[in-house]
Amino acid sequence: MPFPLDHRGEISWTILSGRDPEWECDAFLNAVVEQLEREKANDILVTGNRVAFKGGMFRLVNNWNRLVSISSGYIEAVPANGRVVVTYYLSYRQLLIFASVGVLLMGLVLSGDNSSPVEVKLAIVVFGWLWLFGINFLISVGRFPGLIDRAMESRALPPEDRV
Repeated sequence: MPFPLDHRGEISWTILSGRDPEWECDAFLNAVVEQLEREKANDILVTGNRVAFKGGMFRLVNNWNRLVSISSGYIEAVPANGRVVVTYYLSYRQLLIFASVGVLLMGLVLSGDNSSPVEVKLAIVVFGWLWLFGINFLISVGRFPGLIDRAMESRALPPEDRV
């Protein structure tokens, strides 16, 4: 069962007539592996029509890396009725834990301040969590499909289309 704050998505495109659907899926998945390697994903594993990977913030990458907020995930490509259907799943558990612990520590510091009302302290903690987790989650959900688009655009041409 997926975690409630994880994300799933789906993208599809029409296969040009005469192209082998299985070849299209394989070429796409190979391009996905290349894109994940560029993003410095860990533990990339290809099994059938699925590429699983690990990301996270404890890697030597800058904070704008597409996989910083994503703990792990997978991308799957299957042919269906003249289309390639790509589904993906992204887990945000590491981000959730990091944001929650950070905000909890901030709350502990704020609890020692007797000059502010409890409602203000609670509002700061809630806003802090929404900012740390929510903004990073939304940015990641918005940016991840770009990785799939780049893989789709960079996949190799089938043998019959090569010049």
